[in-house]
Amino acid sequence: MRTKSGDKSPHSKKMHVATVLCAGEVRLLTAAISRQDLDRNLADHVRKSARHQLLPQAADKVYRLLESNRFDRAIEIYFASVGERWDEERLVINEVMI
Repeated sequence: MRTKSGDKSPHSKKMHVATVLCAGEVRLLTAAISRQDLDRNLADHVRKSARHQLLPQAADKVYRLLESNRFDRAIEIYFASVGERWDEERLVINEVMI
């Protein structure tokens, strides 16, 4: 939100927005106020997709990280490994002011 002068409104909040792309389509679009909440949202996608999308060894590693609440590392490994077995996915994260 901007004021007439173009300055950010004092009520603006930063949103973290993640888009997961696959074969030119949006597979997931999620947003949260904090990066930690965004990571939790992405961890849900990773948890649901890892067994099918990743090779077994990579999936096992991702699940161990998720069980340890190391969401950021699980997300990193998932997106580094996805595509070795089936469809490649790409993660794009942006910050927007609302």
